[in-house]
Amino acid sequence: MMTERNESEPKDRLLTPKQLAAFLQVSLRTIQSLTSTGVIPCVRIGRKLPRYRLDFVVDALENLRRGANDVV
Repeated sequence: MMTERNESEPKDRLLTPKQLAAFLQVSLRTIQSLTSTGVIPCVRIGRKLPRYRLDFVVDALENLRRGANDVV
């Protein structure tokens, strides 16, 4: 699920849900679900437009993965 970060991209670049889904190789519905449950953080532009900082999302998913490994 995780891909290496491209070091030439700015880490604070904001991605659309579609861009994030493509980067993580998951469906747009998965991104929406992870956002609505608070698993991944987003910034809302206006009332409805979510945007994602890639470094924040990667950190959140890494923390989630580490937490799942600790439960075993």
